[in-house]
Amino acid sequence: MDTVLLRGTWENAYNNFARISPALNEAGYCVFAPNTGDKDSSALGHITALRGTGPIADSAKEVAYYIDAVLARTGATKVDIVAHSQGSLASRQYMHF
Repeated sequence: MDTVLLRGTWENAYNNFARISPALNEAGYCVFAPNTGDKDSSALGHITALRGTGPIADSAKEVAYYIDAVLARTGATKVDIVAHSQGSLASRQYMHF
C-alpha cells in the first residue's frame, strides 16, 4: 500500500517522519513524504527547514498534485494518508474539495 505522510507547520518531512518512515517501509508500505505548503513571502518561509507556512488551501492543492503523481507512478488506485498537525488540515481540505 502506498502511504503519503504529511508534516506539520514549521516542520519538514524529515523532522516529522525520519523515525516512522523506515518502520512503515519494513511493514510493507511504500512511503512518500512531500514538503508542501512553502510560502517564501511568509515570515519564516525562506528558511528551508521550516515548511508548511502557506495557506491550507494552497497546501491541499499541492497534496492533490503530489498524490496524483504517486498514483500515476506506482499504478495504485488509492493511498493511505498519515498526517501530523497541519498535514491533517491539508489532507481534510484535499479530500473535501
